[in-house]
Amino acid sequence: MLLPGLAFCILTPLALLISIIGLWKNPSKWRMFLPLYIYTVFVGAYCYIPSQGSNVDLVRYLPEIELYGKMALTEAFSYNNDILYARDLLFWLCGHLHAIHLVPAITTAVVYGVSSYITCDVADRYGSRKYIGVILLFQFMMLPYVSIINNVRNVFGLSLIILAAYFDIVKDKRPLWVWLLYVAGSLMHLSCFILIVFRILSRFSKKVFEIVLIIPLVFSSLIYLLYDYSYIFSVGGNLGNSIQTIIRKLYRYLTNTTSAYAIKATTSHTFIINRMLMMFGVVLALILIYYGIRYNKSLFKDDLRFYAFAGMIAMMTLASNVFAVPNYWRFAAAFYIVIGMMIIPLLSSYRKLPLLIRALTSLSLILGPAGLFIQYWQVRGYDFWGWGIRVLFTDYITILFDVCKGIFA
Repeated sequence: MLLPGLAFCILTPLALLISIIGLWKNPSKWRMFLPLYIYTVFVGAYCYIPSQGSNVDLVRYLPEIELYGKMALTEAFSYNNDILYARDLLFWLCGHLHAIHLVPAITTAVVYGVSSYITCDVADRYGSRKYIGVILLFQFMMLPYVSIINNVRNVFGLSLIILAAYFDIVKDKRPLWVWLLYVAGSLMHLSCFILIVFRILSRFSKKVFEIVLIIPLVFSSLIYLLYDYSYIFSVGGNLGNSIQTIIRKLYRYLTNTTSAYAIKATTSHTFIINRMLMMFGVVLALILIYYGIRYNKSLFKDDLRFYAFAGMIAMMTLASNVFAVPNYWRFAAAFYIVIGMMIIPLLSSYRKLPLLIRALTSLSLILGPAGLFIQYWQVRGYDFWGWGIRVLFTDYITILFDVCKGIFA
């Protein structure tokens, strides 16, 4: 324990190096090395400064967090006139600490923490710890780091619900904090209510999974139908208003085909290739999940309800393809948070699988380098040198100093 502990007191890149070597060479001790990996993810997100003029959520949120820091808590809860009280609380706390970059650091670290924990825990239970390094590397390639930092709330909220569902279904543990995760995720971003619906539907396992295969086919028609009758929810107070907001946002996404961003997303080769890559990866995973649920029930040792839950997230990713703007990536990111649940059982039984399933499993992992290249290409104009220097000279002591300075300011 001494060597990983010392890494917190020296340069953050060295902490990352130690975590990589430890997770790759000694994966059975992942509980020792994984915190170092998440620590470096946290510091990297803390040091990230969005480019001026960029059209990302973080640019809008940073001044909003400062504004929350000037409010009383009751005022913060009513500021946006909705039910997203978890967002209000997070922004209010970091705003009062005068450490606004704590928000993207916390949200990003939680996303990667949840994905890494699920992967390592599944590997533990399948006795396949040797695959931990490979899967964590694959997840890093497919989870867009900069996009998750800039996104702030959505993928973070989805990850909280995924972690709650994992403990609820797979580990069969339901302490109070698990229910609080469900609540916190739902009150962080409105789209997270969709995962709550999926969690409820997952109780019916295989039957529901086969039924929801039609979601991409009817999604656009369903949005039009809900929009036509959205006035019904106007009498539901804040909850009704939130449901109306979800429906109207979906309708705007569906009909937004002429904005500059929509045109760029449908004509840019980078956007098109990224969409094809994400959709292809999700389709491959869906085939593998369906194979395990329908034809090889001994493949997945865990509760099939979680695989139905993950499958519905994948179907939502495909359904979101009807939008010109690339909102699909948020559900794709949520799906890649749980990808270890699919890949590790397949790798554990690799030699026993049919040739086609082995080929599809290998093909899924080969997509990783392409995902990493797309990540870089989309942000290639960013000042990576400046970011790297900030990370080099930032550690937990620097961040604690910023927080203390804010407290006593």
